[in-house]
Amino acid sequence: YLLSPKQYRKQFKQLFRREVEMRESKIKGWLISGNNFDKYEVEMDHEQFHSGTRSVKLSRENSLYTEDFVTVMQQVSAKRYVDKHVRVSAYLKSEAIEGWGGIWFRVDGKEYEQLKFDNMQNRPVVGTNEWNYYSSVLDIDKEATVLNFGFLLQGEGKLWADDFSLEIVSKDIP
Repeated sequence: YLLSPKQYRKQFKQLFRREVEMRESKIKGWLISGNNFDKYEVEMDHEQFHSGTRSVKLSRENSLYTEDFVTVMQQVSAKRYVDKHVRVSAYLKSEAIEGWGGIWFRVDGKEYEQLKFDNMQNRPVVGTNEWNYYSSVLDIDKEATVLNFGFLLQGEGKLWADDFSLEIVSKDIP
């Protein structure tokens, strides 16, 4: 049957709440989600990091389905960002990604409808790369209520993320 975006997200959260609660202790304050995300490894890595002492690593071997993906994400209120130009950024490192990966940024309205979205699919992280800076910039409309952001891996490979930032930037930043 048909669900509104708000109903779908509520059911989705309830369906995966136990899995998220089990995994969330590894990455406090971040949610783990995706399509068949239980087929992926999500862990803190104390050997590979851009700065500090750790990063978050997503990995998968032997992926048969190209639609499978895992994301580590946060949701924050849009209240302080309304009518602002906002950038989500992070440093990413990849190894043998045969699908694609990247950061993503989505703006939702009061009925959880998607107002804006960027997932780097048009500029994906693929293959093997050292630490690089990636960003996504969106204008936050007055209808916005929630900002969602994170990073994702679709398919095989390894993807690390470090130094996430959510910041208001000047309008001249593309």
